[in-house]
Amino acid sequence: MNVNRLLNFVKLSGLAALLLFLAGCQSPMHGGMSLTVVDGMTDTPLVGASVVVPEAGVTAVTDEYGSAVLSNLPVIFDEQYDALSPAGSGRVTLIVYADGYVPYVLLYARVFPDRTREGMVILMFRDDGSIPVFSIAETPPLEWAAGIAEMYRP
Repeated sequence: MNVNRLLNFVKLSGLAALLLFLAGCQSPMHGGMSLTVVDGMTDTPLVGASVVVPEAGVTAVTDEYGSAVLSNLPVIFDEQYDALSPAGSGRVTLIVYADGYVPYVLLYARVFPDRTREGMVILMFRDDGSIPVFSIAETPPLEWAAGIAEMYRP
């Protein structure tokens, strides 16, 4: 390897190391969720249900009111949606387990930067063997959808 190639390699390696360092120094945005887990037929709060957010490694257990608070959740922005118009919120996966109930999977649960999302109600249904999991996907905010519908109107 000649000296010029070696110097260029060292410069590029130093630049790459600096970029990696700076990327590591940026703290990602975080938010939270406050939710209630209830029986889907009776609206009875489910005590002791486990609420898991796999992307964050966060787990919470519902209290005597069926309530749980999840904090320090990453705001994972959706590049596909943000390419159309920034939505201002991110998304995570929410999985809820309760004894005797079908597991509940909420895909694309919205997380807002620097605030706790309030008022989510998770409806759980008794496991009668008919389905292995109850899965649903949350849509982007309606205001955002209306905005892109108007933006791309022919």
